[in-house]
Amino acid sequence: MDITYIKDKEFKLTGKNIAIAINPKTKAKTDVILYSESQENNSTETLIFDGPGEYEVKGSMINGIQISQSGKICYSITIDDLKVVYLGDIENSLTDNELDLIGAVDILLISIGDLDPSNISKIIGQIEPRVVIPMNYTPEKLKSFESEVGTTPSPVEKFKIIKKDLNTDTQQIIILKS
Repeated sequence: MDITYIKDKEFKLTGKNIAIAINPKTKAKTDVILYSESQENNSTETLIFDGPGEYEVKGSMINGIQISQSGKICYSITIDDLKVVYLGDIENSLTDNELDLIGAVDILLISIGDLDPSNISKIIGQIEPRVVIPMNYTPEKLKSFESEVGTTPSPVEKFKIIKKDLNTDTQQIIILKS
């Protein structure tokens, strides 16, 4: 699977059989578009999901979970046997019920722009993903995040991963260029 960070809260996930755009601001050529907030749907070519529910598309599972504190939707997406969780606007830690719905996570896409670094660490600690990819940040916020997690990885254009290459011993922080 390839993960590409577009900007702000926009990503593109590309698996063997499916391409998914998350919160695109412009038209995306993908099989599925996911929005964390309700959107007007005028597309007849692309499946669009913007609410809670379970969806299966081209062998990939998508679970939209409403986050109680913000009312926004987070997504748990399984592509090529990898589970990616998109956690956009969140203010505090997750509830036990939300954690149960999310389940075990391989890759966490988390918005750090509006959060205190210690809250980000707490949320990451709750979820315990193998890989963390921050989004929606200024250079100052990114520096604070890197300081909180204790690492300063070099930014990359795209993150390519397959299940067998997932590091199960340590958590990886990946910074994607937008």
